[in-house]
Amino acid sequence: MTIRKTRTKFACTFTAEDGTLVQGAACAYEPNAFLMSVLLFIGTFLIAWHLKAFKSASFFPAKVRGFISDFAVIIAIISMTLTDFATQVWKCTVKKNPSNSTKI
Repeated sequence: MTIRKTRTKFACTFTAEDGTLVQGAACAYEPNAFLMSVLLFIGTFLIAWHLKAFKSASFFPAKVRGFISDFAVIIAIISMTLTDFATQVWKCTVKKNPSNSTKI
């Protein structure tokens, strides 16, 4: 069985020698997605860690420092989620098609 692979920018197509055509976004590999997820993880951790340590700083009154320190993890997650949405590394499309259209 011979498989011919054609890769475009967003998707690829596999054609077997019997004429079977397989398409999908699953075969469109984005090499920078792993790097971006590692950077998001490290950024979230460092933001949460520094905001948690912010409690002992002398920048704001004690109530403000306590509030920032208490919600450090939530602030870090929200800020890095917004960073992820701004960069748009993962382009998700919602497209539902049957795998075999002859069985409809």
